[in-house]
Amino acid sequence: MHIQKLPEFLGFVLIYFLASSACAAMAETEVLSENNPMVRFAYKAESVTLPFELVEGLIIIKVRINGKGPYSFVLDTGASGNIIITSELARSLELKKVGLPVIVTGLGDDTVTFSQADVAVVQVGDADLLNQRVTVGDLSDLIPGFDGILSYNFIKMFDLEIDYQNKTLKLSKFKLLEASAQSANSNRIPITMTEEQTPLLKVEIDGHEGIFGIDTGAHESVILYPRFVQRNSLNEKYTKRFSREGKGSFGVFRTEVARSSNLKIGSFSLPGLLVHLSQQKSGASQKSPFDGLIGTGLLKRFTILFSYGNAYIKLEKNDNFDKPDVFSKLGFMFTSPSGNVERVYPKSLASELGIEAGDVVISIDKEPISVLGVAGLRNKISQPPGTVIKITLKKKNNTQYEVNLVLKDIL
Repeated sequence: MHIQKLPEFLGFVLIYFLASSACAAMAETEVLSENNPMVRFAYKAESVTLPFELVEGLIIIKVRINGKGPYSFVLDTGASGNIIITSELARSLELKKVGLPVIVTGLGDDTVTFSQADVAVVQVGDADLLNQRVTVGDLSDLIPGFDGILSYNFIKMFDLEIDYQNKTLKLSKFKLLEASAQSANSNRIPITMTEEQTPLLKVEIDGHEGIFGIDTGAHESVILYPRFVQRNSLNEKYTKRFSREGKGSFGVFRTEVARSSNLKIGSFSLPGLLVHLSQQKSGASQKSPFDGLIGTGLLKRFTILFSYGNAYIKLEKNDNFDKPDVFSKLGFMFTSPSGNVERVYPKSLASELGIEAGDVVISIDKEPISVLGVAGLRNKISQPPGTVIKITLKKKNNTQYEVNLVLKDIL
């Protein structure tokens, strides 16, 4: 996401999908110390560990602001700059706008205007961030159902460890690099930082090396930007592809989904990952000089330590490492909360059962989608392949029908 202050240039902010230009050198990172006035640990602790929820790949942390809450925030290494909160939360906290508005662009073709506000305390577990300026905007299409995003200005304060398997987040005071041996299960990998505060590392996909951003706010395993796709003739290599569209605050973002043979990150090899080939003709993914994103579909296979001050991440295998990467278990796409079916994939069970674009999903397993909400819908469609769910739909002529759909990987 690209942010511009009016009238002066401010920089980029990257939300959900990452957009920016790469920088060869590591950006300066503030080093924590005992007397850093911006961070305060309770009980003179050196670290704090807290649980998180994992919702369709997004890390959801409970946060209090100015003593109120808790609120649900997404931890997003692909978001730079200030902590970001929704307009609704800013209104409920009676925050006053400060500074100039900012113009934001993302991977779609549209722009959005955000504002800024000041808060006294952002509390995450037993760690307090004091006197924070936050960015305020409409995030309803980016992170529906959540209250904000913990971005670079939060992450840089700590050595931050994400344990995807046990769903815990550990925030530690920054320490200088300690020697640690590489092993078959653990790698320390150098990162660089863009000027826009995005961590980058080298990745090899099917023999093609590239520089990729690390984005815990993207639930895909891998997103490939257009120039990387064109440079390596990947449209010709990946002959079996399915089109996919996402609609958000920045318009429509189009990709084609394929399956890679092998991806190498550090010394780890990951076969059969899903890769999303960007089809954008404009926007950030078209302009970016780096090659794409690594999202949580890949990252959740590890416990990950982010140490921005030491310019590395550490990956350690967990029990998810060998789990398959599954695409479109439903066989069709629909929007929430309207239930409108946007696309039905060819040769899927959904197409065989007569589901068509323009139909409307009424309920899943007899539960109305309006009652299920975003989290409930995600839980339903994220069940293991082979699970049978009963879906009630409505045709354009208002005729209702039911189908028993077996969740299945179609790619």
